[in-house]
Amino acid sequence: MASIPEIQSSIQTGSPGDWVDLVALAGNDGRRWAEEYRQPACSQFLEMINRSLQLLRSRHLDSGIDLLASAHLLLLSMRDASAGLVYALERWRHSVTAYYYYCIDDLENAEDCLMKAQTAIQAAIETQTFLLWLAEHTCDFQLQRARIARNRRHWHEMRRHIQACRDMMKNRLPLCTLSDGTPIYIAAIDHFFRALPLTTEREKLALARLLDPCERHRQCQVTVDAIYALPGFVIPLL
Repeated sequence: MASIPEIQSSIQTGSPGDWVDLVALAGNDGRRWAEEYRQPACSQFLEMINRSLQLLRSRHLDSGIDLLASAHLLLLSMRDASAGLVYALERWRHSVTAYYYYCIDDLENAEDCLMKAQTAIQAAIETQTFLLWLAEHTCDFQLQRARIARNRRHWHEMRRHIQACRDMMKNRLPLCTLSDGTPIYIAAIDHFFRALPLTTEREKLALARLLDPCERHRQCQVTVDAIYALPGFVIPLL
């Protein structure tokens, strides 16, 4: 699970991640989506997004936002891409845009972009139901919003977002709710992946890594520790 300066490793185009191989097992639609994801235009978009994030993190803000704008133009030019793919890519674009606003201390727009990223995920799922695995990214959005609340010194709100993330991972809260009122819980994602027709040890190992609850909680705690440990902040215990 990524913190706001560290977009999830699945964005890395050099190693698209085991989850892409697993999605390809979700019937013909999943296979076509995975093939689209691996197309050159999509790879170029993700490379641009990644590079933009690197520039922003190194405080080259003008270069970073300019490259992000170019990535947006490239996405607009991908007229043959499926709606589900476009929504998934928009999720990452909005996340990096949120980080840009976070860097310039425009916290209102940063939070607005995170909400746009969540809306993109919900739209992707409603367009292609096998994309429900994207809903797990909303756990990360809660931690990103906790960072924003921390910078505002809204301690109660910060803790509320952290607790929401933990409750999502424990299946106590839905990751998101679709426009028809359907809640998506993390258990549904686990069920989706476990129902895939795995045939190789590599696929089974990839699934084990993706669904490992200990690893999920470890990654969450690493980010929470970073939120509380930021130098210069004194966060009340109560």
